[in-house]
Amino acid sequence: MLTKPGCIFAFKLENHSIGTIHWEEIRSSHDDQLSYWIHINRTVPEMQRWLKEDASLESNVSDALLASSTRPRLEISNEGILMTLRGVNLNEGADPSDMISLRIWVEKNRLITLEREKLLSVAAVAQRVEEPNGFRSVGEILIAIIVGLTDKMGPVIDEINDTLEILEDGVLDPNKPVDRTDLIELRQHAIMLHRHLRPQVLTLQELYHLKLGWIEVKQHKQLKETINRVTRFVEDLDTVRDRATVIQDELANRYAETMNQRMYAVSLIATILLPMTILTGLLGINVGGIPLAQSKFGFTLVTLSMVAMGVGGFWIARRLKWL
Repeated sequence: MLTKPGCIFAFKLENHSIGTIHWEEIRSSHDDQLSYWIHINRTVPEMQRWLKEDASLESNVSDALLASSTRPRLEISNEGILMTLRGVNLNEGADPSDMISLRIWVEKNRLITLEREKLLSVAAVAQRVEEPNGFRSVGEILIAIIVGLTDKMGPVIDEINDTLEILEDGVLDPNKPVDRTDLIELRQHAIMLHRHLRPQVLTLQELYHLKLGWIEVKQHKQLKETINRVTRFVEDLDTVRDRATVIQDELANRYAETMNQRMYAVSLIATILLPMTILTGLLGINVGGIPLAQSKFGFTLVTLSMVAMGVGGFWIARRLKWL
């Protein structure tokens, strides 16, 4: 295995063992006798220079591999295949829905992969390569990477579904509070994952239909199963989006109902107090002839009459089933 600044790992792939690879051998990579996989950090200037000058790649290919922003896609070149895939970000403290881009250049005997942030699925494949009975061909490694990326997505999708079920239970049970912030975050995560997984399905389907000779039948079947899994993930995210919309509508209805109940209570209280308001308004005008103005029991009688009006209004509201 080769160690160089910006080179995360590099393997010479042999039938039964992993050999040591040198940069001179990498420069002569079009030799059919040499097969290797090199995984590099695309942000390191030395690796960028190697891709552009010494990797024997067309300029449009190296530019695409080093592009700052990409989406899942597949392009066929005269000598190989350019692919861009996405994997969930499982690094510590990271948001899994902030998916990491993996750039791939693959030929019959050469595999170049590029990342900016660490992808655990790629690291796991590298460990398998180092095992005595590990992967020994470009086709095996490529499909293993695709399968690994997909495997890491499963728990993330499951967690989104679990969170959604908790929110749904909260909506069905009025005694359970539902935080709208949780719903907003869930929808954002689902949208971000869906944004990359839908084109990733199309990319993998294009690869499947190429019928490449250096991808064996076993790996071809694995690729088909992986396509089905990613398609199911996309469908799950579509369902999550629809279910989240239902929850949001139900929350809006719940808040609207609560507000209507409060406004109804306020209106009812105002209705009950309306006769008293009219009475106090009449008694408060400063003109002659106001009843009980000279009586020492005037205040008591007015107070009792207002209490009676309140009780009467409450009784009428109950009779009319407003309460």
